[in-house]
Amino acid sequence: MTLPLKIALRQLTMRLFVIFNFFPTKLGNLVDWSLYWKMSLNQFKCLSMHFGIENRCHDYTMDGQKLAKTSKERDLGIIITSDLKSGEQLKEFRLETDLAIR
Repeated sequence: MTLPLKIALRQLTMRLFVIFNFFPTKLGNLVDWSLYWKMSLNQFKCLSMHFGIENRCHDYTMDGQKLAKTSKERDLGIIITSDLKSGEQLKEFRLETDLAIR
């Protein structure tokens, strides 16, 4: 595994760690934290992704605005899907390598 990919995976792991560990508390705490540190959140760029088959897919709100739902998102060049399968990432990687070879 190349060094940039290792760094990207480590950063993605840290982001997921923060997301999964802050959700047991209220989502409003994140908004309060961002206001305290003067780091505004763009609510239109914030999305909710539901993992798992038996997930009830609750609606989440941030500062009164309902978060949009997504089933696939790219973060740090890595595609994350709600089923946590790597098929989308592998398809894109294959297309990029095919273009690079030509």
